[in-house]
Amino acid sequence: MAPKRKLSGEKVDPSTSRRRRQLMDDLVRETDDEFNRLMDEHGEIPPSHWPHHGIEITPEEEAALGIPGEQYVEEADNDFYTTSDSHSRPHDQRPVEDDVHIWPEGFECMENLDLKACLAYWAVVLEENRLSVSVILAIMRNKLGIKLPMDRRSLVKTPSNVGSQIVAVSGGQFWYQGVGTALKKYFRDVVPYTSHFSMQVFVDGLPLHKSGQNQLWPILVKIEELPDAPVMVAGVFCGQTKPQHVEDFLRPFVNEMNELRQVGVNINDKICTISVKLLIADSPARAFAKAIVGFNHRHGCTKCTCVGEYSREHHKVIFSDVGAAPRTDADFRARSCLEHHKEFRSPLEDLDNFNIIEDVVVGDRLHLVDLGVTRQILRGILASKFVGIRKWNTHERDNVSNFFNSTKLPSEINRQMRNLKTVAFWKGTEWRSFLHYASIV
Repeated sequence: MAPKRKLSGEKVDPSTSRRRRQLMDDLVRETDDEFNRLMDEHGEIPPSHWPHHGIEITPEEEAALGIPGEQYVEEADNDFYTTSDSHSRPHDQRPVEDDVHIWPEGFECMENLDLKACLAYWAVVLEENRLSVSVILAIMRNKLGIKLPMDRRSLVKTPSNVGSQIVAVSGGQFWYQGVGTALKKYFRDVVPYTSHFSMQVFVDGLPLHKSGQNQLWPILVKIEELPDAPVMVAGVFCGQTKPQHVEDFLRPFVNEMNELRQVGVNINDKICTISVKLLIADSPARAFAKAIVGFNHRHGCTKCTCVGEYSREHHKVIFSDVGAAPRTDADFRARSCLEHHKEFRSPLEDLDNFNIIEDVVVGDRLHLVDLGVTRQILRGILASKFVGIRKWNTHERDNVSNFFNSTKLPSEINRQMRNLKTVAFWKGTEWRSFLHYASIV
């Protein structure tokens, strides 16, 4: 459904949302006051004594709702029902004991959580808005007498100072909470069993929308000594392009890591040191983080000093020297090969106990294999660029496309292959599927 257009001359009150939130807060506060007053006077809440909020309930509606005269009774199997229907309740409506602990798919982890944690998980995962969560909390406080927060922000513990942590940098905004803060949140209730952590760092960019320019560049860390711990977020850059200066993006991380390696972080009265073991990034992000030329440059090899040769006929750089001297950390910092570097330095050069050559992983399958060799081979076949392979006619292309569409891929592969008419728009996963399951033998 297309969004409604704003009518000409229509005035929108900018304080509408603010007034709604204020009314909701007043409603919840009034309900809590009335609940406390009734509990002090009667020791319980009479069925029909609720704050008046402009909702009229007739006696007929009260009778239809079963409000007067109802008392809740607990059976031996902890099933609650009212005395008005205790003798006429069908037996098959009783809860089945085997089904008590069955959770919807994706919510099985709530089995070991308390009520407050379950509600917080529900509100975050299902993206419930503030009003819905506040109403549910008010119902559970007033109907069941459970002590719960009044607002969604208190329930999910939304940080109140995130806005002050966001700083403006060249090209966008940058938020950095730090590795130490992320570890403290993970170990908030326990003491770490080790006093030193080594971690893997990952940087890359990802678009927020398919049709928009906004993108995120997160700094993610994975602790090797904690295989079951989730990937933690150290910082995030947001802008319409990648960070314009690597100094603004990585300098806070490098400064913190040098301090954590030398001084450590206090986690529940235990000092733990942290060091970076390796950096993971694809080819473009790796070149950005190290402040070097791209992988398609004549001096773009990150592991050796081989100089590529540009082929004007094929419009590509070919690295043919397999015996070139390997690059070293000392040569990199001394800038022995000026053509390999940008005019500015990377903050990674100031990271203690970090080998900027060996500790930066080159395992970029996406750009080297899927979007690299595999794509070039299939495009070369379609364009008849290889000697001895003729160009496919329309009938042969249709047969190959039908074969792609009928190929059954494993269940863990979510993207189905498309026909040859859309080969220019294939994603990396489609090229991978072509290589493994539908390529030419």
